Amino acid sequence: MDTTAFVLRLLAVVYLAVGLGMIVSADYYRQVFQKAFKNHTMAYFAPVITLVIGFSIVSFHNVWSGWPVLVTLFGWIATLKGLSMIIFPEKMAKISMEVLTKKNFYGYGAFAFLLGLVFAYFAWAS
Repeated sequence: MDTTAFVLRLLAVVYLAVGLGMIVSADYYRQVFQKAFKNHTMAYFAPVITLVIGFSIVSFHNVWSGWPVLVTLFGWIATLKGLSMIIFPEKMAKISMEVLTKKNFYGYGAFAFLLGLVFAYFAWAS
C-alpha cells in the first residue's frame, strides 16, 4: 500500500468515526471539547500533536497533482492549525469555543462524516 492510500484510509476511519460520534452524541462531545479547552495541559498537547501529524504528512507526502493532493492539503492545513494554536492559543481557543456553542454542531459532525466518505472513496476506490 502506498503512502497516499494509507493516510487516506487512516483519515477516512477517523473522520467517519468522529463525524458519526458528533452527530449521535453531540451533547457529550460538545462538553468534552469545552473541558479540553479549559484544561491547559490538553490545550498545549493537542496543538503539538496536530503539528506533528501535519508536518509528518507533508514531510512524507508532498504531492501537488491529481487527487493525492487531498493528503498534502490535509497535511498543510493540520500543520498551519497546529502552529496557529501554539502561537495564538487564546485566540484559537476563543474561535473554537464559539464554534462549540453554535447550534449547528451537528453540521460540523455531518461535514466530518462527509469528509470521511470522500477520503474513503479515494482510499479504496482507486
